[in-house]
Amino acid sequence: MDQNTELLNFVHKNVKMGIDTIAHLLDIVDDDRFKVALMTQKEEYRNIADEAERMAGTDLGENGTMAKFSAYMMIEMKTIADQSPSHIAQMMIQGSTMGVVQATKHLKEQAGADEEVRALTQRLIETEQDNIETMKSFLGE
Repeated sequence: MDQNTELLNFVHKNVKMGIDTIAHLLDIVDDDRFKVALMTQKEEYRNIADEAERMAGTDLGENGTMAKFSAYMMIEMKTIADQSPSHIAQMMIQGSTMGVVQATKHLKEQAGADEEVRALTQRLIETEQDNIETMKSFLGE
């Protein structure tokens, strides 16, 4: 697999996991302000996914059923006792931090990828960093 395809697949898989996670969390969250923040993140992930598919020239598909189920179960386990915005924001911060680390690693590993593909990956990193800052405002609520 060439470096462009590798990086685009990574970016797409990453944002699709974010979209799936947020979709599930929106069913759990009651706080309207928090829901708006999550929906904003979900929309930016969708925009990045669409851009990755445009660059790839094909539908990059969905994450596997097992990955979705595993994420769903993890969310259920972590929110069973605490569904507060603060707790869920903490979960989101952890996920976005992992996203920054993984995207940075992939960006370095795929140093030969086209500049446009690298820029999309950098956009993902910046989006995750913005998401972390947004979620910080919900800590302690």
